[in-house]
Amino acid sequence: MTVEIPVQTFIRGAAVKIVLRLTDSAGQPRSLTGLTYRAHMRPTAASDVSIASICTVSVPDATVTVDWLNTSTADWRGRGVWDLEEVFSGIKSFPCQGDLVIEEPVTR
Repeated sequence: MTVEIPVQTFIRGAAVKIVLRLTDSAGQPRSLTGLTYRAHMRPTAASDVSIASICTVSVPDATVTVDWLNTSTADWRGRGVWDLEEVFSGIKSFPCQGDLVIEEPVTR
């Protein structure tokens, strides 16, 4: 199952962090043992241009933290999409995805 995350708005050139707590159908923390994660943002899902993230997994509390460094968003402008890829024993799934907007900073 893929959960659609509401549109996330970020400031161009700022670090981006999304923390996801993954639960099972009963609302209990999922076991993340043996799983790997990666996430990308792109202008469109079909685009070859992407910005890779750093994904950190915390097994005890079933959280995945997705970080995009400030340097990786410095040249990004406008709307885009992102998703989180989960891999277990070579099988890929995408537990969440969403739209994003990168806006110009007000303070320069």
